[in-house]
Amino acid sequence: HPQIFYEETSDGKKYPKGMTFRVDKDGGSFPMRIYGTVGNQLTLSALAGLAVGFARGQNMLAMSEGLEHLECPPGRMHIISGLRDTVIIDDSYNASPVAMNAALDTLAELDARGRKIALLGDMLELGEYSEEEHRTVGKSAAKIVNMLVTVGKRARWIAEAARKAGLSEERVVSFDTSEEAGRWLLGQIESGDVILAKGSQGSGVNAIRMERAVKLLMANPKDASKLLVRQEAEWAGR
Repeated sequence: HPQIFYEETSDGKKYPKGMTFRVDKDGGSFPMRIYGTVGNQLTLSALAGLAVGFARGQNMLAMSEGLEHLECPPGRMHIISGLRDTVIIDDSYNASPVAMNAALDTLAELDARGRKIALLGDMLELGEYSEEEHRTVGKSAAKIVNMLVTVGKRARWIAEAARKAGLSEERVVSFDTSEEAGRWLLGQIESGDVILAKGSQGSGVNAIRMERAVKLLMANPKDASKLLVRQEAEWAGR
């Protein structure tokens, strides 16, 4: 089973660094590490890549070393340093019910020094299942997070369901845009907090773009062009 691994600093602080797992083949057990992301999502893709390598006769140790140099794609459970000694799990590329719940499961598994904060936006294109799926996410989030911040009109169902499931009123806040949510969180985050950011892309009146909130919370916003999704000039102008 893939596990999150951490880096411990000289002052005893722990920071998530990536995922580790073992692959058994031909009587041997080989350790694998992927840096820069958390959650089982990318490890499954890695296993598919390893299977192709097996079929082509690639050396297991060489493939293991290759994985350690893998550059994780932006916006997909990417670990980013946040302001005030926080950690951001940036999953802002897009969102669906399955992916949203998988991201929350990972947040639950994380060993956080501070609070667990979920910054969740609308999940689009769900049709008649939209309200039901958003409320299901809210019920799950209430069991995991210390603070829930939602973005978009549909995500208010997430907030409502979380309150009904027991997350206290003062721990749930809703906004219309990711920029508003990010600015509000700037005044709330504390050392050790872990912030999961996830939502659909959207456009026009349905624009969610959770990366805009992430950019406001990053320790080094100058790195946004290489760490965040949709940073090209065309996207910035939409």
